[in-house]
Amino acid sequence: MREFKLHTAWKQSGFAGRKLHTLCGEELLVIDTGSPNTGDGPDFRNAVFRTESGLHLCGDVEIHIQEKEWEEHGHHTDPAYNATVVHLLLHSGRRRMHTASGHRPYVVSMMPYLASSQLSGTPATFGLPCSGLVRYLNENVVRAQFEKARQEYFAGRVEALTAWWPAGKSIGDSWKSVLVGGLADGLGISHNRAPMRRLALECWSALHENRLSGAEAVAGLLRSRSGLFGKPGLLSRQEWDLSGPRPENKPEVRINQLADLLYHLQCMPVKELLRQPGQGWQQLAGEHAGTSRFNLLYFVVWLPAVYLLGTVLQARTLQAYAWNAWEEQHIAPPASVSEPFREAGIGPEARGRHLGAVHQLKSYCRAGRCGACKIGRESLSPDEIRTG
Repeated sequence: MREFKLHTAWKQSGFAGRKLHTLCGEELLVIDTGSPNTGDGPDFRNAVFRTESGLHLCGDVEIHIQEKEWEEHGHHTDPAYNATVVHLLLHSGRRRMHTASGHRPYVVSMMPYLASSQLSGTPATFGLPCSGLVRYLNENVVRAQFEKARQEYFAGRVEALTAWWPAGKSIGDSWKSVLVGGLADGLGISHNRAPMRRLALECWSALHENRLSGAEAVAGLLRSRSGLFGKPGLLSRQEWDLSGPRPENKPEVRINQLADLLYHLQCMPVKELLRQPGQGWQQLAGEHAGTSRFNLLYFVVWLPAVYLLGTVLQARTLQAYAWNAWEEQHIAPPASVSEPFREAGIGPEARGRHLGAVHQLKSYCRAGRCGACKIGRESLSPDEIRTG
């Protein structure tokens, strides 16, 4: 049994609405299994449980094969795990582990709740289904799969932005609205996507009615409506997740960056973008261009948005600019993405230095789609693919 199977089981096996029994004998009702976390920290965010006494527990879920992995992975000293409320194990634990803050999450063995087909295989450490087998493959097979993942990732980003295209507006206004939502979503990662996007779109509408002069004035509008700086505004403080994000990810910091983007975007003529697409991002990002977060936004929001605009306007120059820049990218995925591939024997030369690894891990490896993966088809037997 590999850990990714437990992730899949927790997400897809109908645990919501089921009652679980903890190590200490208490009964927990699963209200919401939470959202998979693709970044650092616990495996699932914002899960909700109800105790026998009727208390609602809202927090994170961490999954392991064995109890000892909690301390082996350093979770007991990592503040990122302070919001963990439930520790799921394949094999029953003997004690409740503690977080860096001293809190002790409930411990639940998943074994009684899994079907025999989900328990196929022997206990193993964390790894991908093809771990250790990749070394026997032709490297061109690996490269081809990661290139496929890179192309699919870009197409998926364009499709996601297309779904946000508002009706009843001019092409320029609709495109800017899509871009605002995408940038806010990217700045809200991974805890505050929804409130950040709502704040951005509402304030963007207000800016259309009354253009403000200066990024500081725009920042004042966002702060006043965020509910984080005094009285509740459009949002309340309770709608934001303030549970231990890194300093650079705190909503207060990201809101100021969002204000800069909105101010520069309202000053950006779409016609100018058509003439000089390569200069648009520098104008939009301003002093933030080149930072790690904005470098990521450039690839996963700006380029797909420009490609979408080119599609709507049938402007092949915009499409070509966006696609070529995507293909020429050199950006290292986060360690949480690259580490499973490194352990499986897939180095950066084979997988490429691009964001295709993000899509590969999420949409193929974690989703158990080995049969649709060139690597899986070449390295695993048909039986392993069916049970993977």
